[in-house]
This record gives sequence, structure tokens and C-alpha cells, in this order.
Amino acid sequence: MATIRTRQRKDGSLAYLSEVRVKRDGRIVHRESRTFDRRTQAKVWAESREKKFAKNIPAPKRSLELTQATLCKVLEKYREDVSEVRPMGRSKTSNIQFLEKCEIARMAACEIKSSDIIAHVRSR
Repeated sequence: MATIRTRQRKDGSLAYLSEVRVKRDGRIVHRESRTFDRRTQAKVWAESREKKFAKNIPAPKRSLELTQATLCKVLEKYREDVSEVRPMGRSKTSNIQFLEKCEIARMAACEIKSSDIIAHVRSR
């Protein structure tokens, strides 16, 4: 879906920001924007980009491993990956270890909702 917004530049002239979003199964799979001097240029560009991406972008796929991973497993993987690049500080390490012991860490990571996070914060 394309959106064209009118913006005023510093010098007072108008610019047209064309934004294109392509969704599959309710998820944004591609997003880009570009600014033009004329509204017609922005509209033509948006239509051409939508046509190009409408057919070529596959829907995002979740692997079985990702859908079954608990928050604890994700945090463990994060610690391993980050420690390969550079050592983590004490406070970050202790915060992650604390989270790994909490009830929310037993939930599937991809199923955690904002209400679960709010409940976790309130229980602390």
C-alpha cells in the first residue's frame, strides 16, 4: 500500500514523500520511501514499486525451531552470540540471568504479548 505525504522543506518549497509498504499475511515484508518534487512523480514511483513487489516477495516463514523456542532459550542464544563479539558487562549479564529465572522465560518467545510483559513488570 502506498502513501503520499506533502512535506515542506526548509526553503519553503513542497516535497512529496512516497511510502510503499507490502504486506503478506498481515505482516510488513517490505517498506521503502522516496521524496519527489512533484506529486505525480511520487504516485508513478509508488505504483511501479507496488507492482514490482506485489508478486515477488514471499510471505515470511517461521521455522518450527523459532515457534517453539522459549524466551529463556532466546536469551541463552543471545548471550552466546554477543559474547563471541565482545564480553557483556556485569549488569547486562545479571539482568539476563534474572530474566531467565522468571516465569515469562518459560513462555514461547513468539507468543509473548504486551500484556504478558506488563504482568511480568508488575510482578517484579
